[in-house]
Amino acid sequence: MLVLNSLPFWWRGIGENKTKTPLFSIPAASGYDGDGKNGRLWRLEAHPTQTVPVWEEGLARFPDDPVSIVADEDIAIRGAIMAHWGTAFWTD
Repeated sequence: MLVLNSLPFWWRGIGENKTKTPLFSIPAASGYDGDGKNGRLWRLEAHPTQTVPVWEEGLARFPDDPVSIVADEDIAIRGAIMAHWGTAFWTD
C-alpha cells in the first residue's frame, strides 16, 4: 500500500498587510511492503509548488507498482497517479 499526501506552507502578513503567500509544499509518500508489516517513508521533500510534474517525478522513483494507493482528492496527486499508473489506480 502506498499513502500519498502533501502539506502546503503559507506566509500570512500581519497588520495592514494581511496577504497570504504560498511558500512551499511538502509532498510525502509512505507505504508498506506486500505483507503490510514493514512501513517505510519513501519521500518527504520541499518543493516550491505542488503540481502534477512534481508528483510524477516522485512516483517515478518507486521500484514497483503498488498494490493499492491511498490519497485524498488533491488534484496534483490524482493527476500524477493517473499519468504514471493509469486510471485503474484511481476510483471515485
